[in-house]
Amino acid sequence: MKVAMSDAEVWDNSMIDAAAPMVAKEMVASAHEALDGEQNYEYFKASLNTVDADGLIEELLRFLALKVVIVGEPVPSPAVQDAWRKLMLAPGMYSNVCNAMGSQEMISYHIFEEGEDEAGMREDWYALTLTTYAAVWGEDPPLQWWPERLSWFAQKRNEVTRTVKKTADDVESKISSACSPCSSLSAVCVDAS
Repeated sequence: MKVAMSDAEVWDNSMIDAAAPMVAKEMVASAHEALDGEQNYEYFKASLNTVDADGLIEELLRFLALKVVIVGEPVPSPAVQDAWRKLMLAPGMYSNVCNAMGSQEMISYHIFEEGEDEAGMREDWYALTLTTYAAVWGEDPPLQWWPERLSWFAQKRNEVTRTVKKTADDVESKISSACSPCSSLSAVCVDAS
């Protein structure tokens, strides 16, 4: 039933089993039932910080179903990734969702290494995720939850880089001001150069 797609170049939606949409829909329905019975479900929904938490949860479950049906690395959108991380913070709830989807173990979360990102794999796999989503679900992913491009990865990387640089500059500034020619501090100053 699973379609082997280990490489972005061979991730061909024409290879998707005809039963995949029906099976994926059943997985999502089972996962909704599992979540509805969870004691902390309302807390999880509130943690998503969106007016349309039900819509985001639907997209998260659809994405997880893709992960189960397709052997490869579908890439979540920023919103879906955030919701997925929050669901994983409740391991019992996450385990119940995975089990309801027919997975005997936790659905894996692929962390891209820096070299993979530079090679453009993430962007390519995300584009394939969008086309696979449309093939399995019979509709385009909603733009509210699935932007067309992953420019957010570059944006996040730039934000982190700016934050790290600003923090380093702040620390350097504080060291410089603390190490000004002052006899009381000169014994504890470290040469910053």
